[in-house]
This record gives sequence, structure tokens and C-alpha cells, in this order.
Amino acid sequence: MQSTMTEDQVARVNVEAKSKKSAANKEKLNLLLEELDQLCGESEEVTEQVSVTEELYCEADVLPAVLEQSLDMEEGKSSFRKSKAEL
Repeated sequence: MQSTMTEDQVARVNVEAKSKKSAANKEKLNLLLEELDQLCGESEEVTEQVSVTEELYCEADVLPAVLEQSLDMEEGKSSFRKSKAEL
């Protein structure tokens, strides 16, 4: 006795297979979206770190000039005190 499926049974099997495949693909998409969200968050953190680093470099670039100005002022005060003491 040969078992044959009716068109309705074949259609039902196809729908079930497509439904399972769709559910699996949806799960994969959700995992990829979670990973993308994580990567975007990491990208924002890196951008913030770069911004802070740039600010620190700018501040560090100014420090030698401030130090030199401070030393020049100290030399001027010292020179003034020395000349005043000589009087």
C-alpha cells in the first residue's frame, strides 16, 4: 500500500517548515541586533575616550608655556628682590 500526501498535507508541512525556518531566522536577527547594539555602545565609549584624550593633550600642550611664564615671573621677582637688597 503506497502512502501519498494530499495537497493540503503537503501545504501544511511546507508552512510548518517555513514557520520553523522563520523563527530560527528571527532568533538569529535578534542576536545580531543585540550584537550591533553592543558594538554601537562600545563605539560611543571609544568616541568619548578619544574626546577626553584630545582634551588632555590640549591641556598638556599649554603646560610648558605656563611653566615657562611662571619661571620667568619668578626670575623677575628674584631679580627685583636681589636688586632691592643691593640698595
